[in-house]
Amino acid sequence: MALTEDSKFLIFTKNVNIISNGKMSKNNSVVYMRISSNHLEQLSSSDASAKMMTLINSLDHDLKFLGSSGNKFYFLLLKIKQRIVEIDMENNSKANWVTILEDDSDRITHAAIINSEYMVVVTRPMKQNSKYELGLQPSMLKIRRLIDGNVWRTLELDRGTLIDITTTPNDTVILLQFSVVLYSANFYTVDISVETLKPKPLYWNVNGTYSMEIVTKTEFHKRKDGNELPIRIHYEQGFKRNGNGVMLLHFTRGDGISIASFSLIPFLKTFKGSVAVASFPSTNVKTQSTNITFEDIHETIHFLLEKNYTSATHLAISTWDSKLNGIVAESVNKQPNLFGAFMLVDPLGEKPGYYTGMAQYAESIHNIKLPSDEKLQYPAILVSNTKDPATMMYVAELQHKIGCSEKQLNPILMTSNNKFEDRTYLKGLVSDMLSFMSFALNV
Repeated sequence: MALTEDSKFLIFTKNVNIISNGKMSKNNSVVYMRISSNHLEQLSSSDASAKMMTLINSLDHDLKFLGSSGNKFYFLLLKIKQRIVEIDMENNSKANWVTILEDDSDRITHAAIINSEYMVVVTRPMKQNSKYELGLQPSMLKIRRLIDGNVWRTLELDRGTLIDITTTPNDTVILLQFSVVLYSANFYTVDISVETLKPKPLYWNVNGTYSMEIVTKTEFHKRKDGNELPIRIHYEQGFKRNGNGVMLLHFTRGDGISIASFSLIPFLKTFKGSVAVASFPSTNVKTQSTNITFEDIHETIHFLLEKNYTSATHLAISTWDSKLNGIVAESVNKQPNLFGAFMLVDPLGEKPGYYTGMAQYAESIHNIKLPSDEKLQYPAILVSNTKDPATMMYVAELQHKIGCSEKQLNPILMTSNNKFEDRTYLKGLVSDMLSFMSFALNV
């Protein structure tokens, strides 16, 4: 049930599934009732039935009511080829439906009416662009005038997979919800009344006020193969890029999980630095095949150092990926003075067949050598929640080669927890990481 923007009509959608000869079909319909807004609660069931009028009869697919403008109703028809239609209640036969927009090379993913004058439509390309990983390809938000259907304003949405959009009839603000955790927030607002359309991240305190103003910037590092590596960097408004800030750099693949979504606000409040997420192309989960090398790790770090976001002694690296754990571990062996701390987490616990990534680098990471320059310190290392035999051997080798050296002063720690999905554990993990960084980086 939905109420139209002018509060004159109640819309009811009837979804009927029919099973015949083992096959299911749909026979959906939409009815509406004219109401008086101040007498809605007084209507009896018999009165309501008497006022019901059919708007759509016998539809073989689902649909979503988007809103209304006067006597015109707008629906998104959920078919293989989706389309948005305008239906005049006074002339509602299918032959008179007006198609506002339909799928072509772009697919309609979301739509809504805003401020009673505009329609917000979000589309995503049908064909995946090879430049982007799955879930990271931008969507396009277009605001159309209801009076003529023309596009008024556009905005590219590059925050990942859009879950939902919410609007209200008499407001100018769109609420956007995303699912990808590579970004600093899952909720953003866009105000269509301002001169520049820009998603504003939402961070809430318990009292309902904004906790901080966070800036998100995307840098693109050109790799040796010619492809660009997107690095999304988050910092509080007023952050100065002078080469001395503390940075927490997460390496992920594709839409891989990162600690950024859990640690961002605590980190920024603690260190007043920046959080970066470098997302390499995803790979085949079974084969763990990838073209990422330790040189990619080194080049990415050098790129951020040259941009003056941080310094080597104030940089901490984290990974939640078996393959990347091994690559970063190898990069430490090759050049131990590039960053101050390395925190690797195995979030998948005991999933069968997962522990192939770290083992591929056994020869390198189990042949750890002390830095040739006695003044160089091996990075501080925190290993959390691992049951991977190769990772455990790595820690043992670290303790034996690095931990037993009187000249190496940085800590090597390993923690364990069996309940990764437990948010209490996640909070504890973030607390451990922040404490570890504070001690390891001496900040």
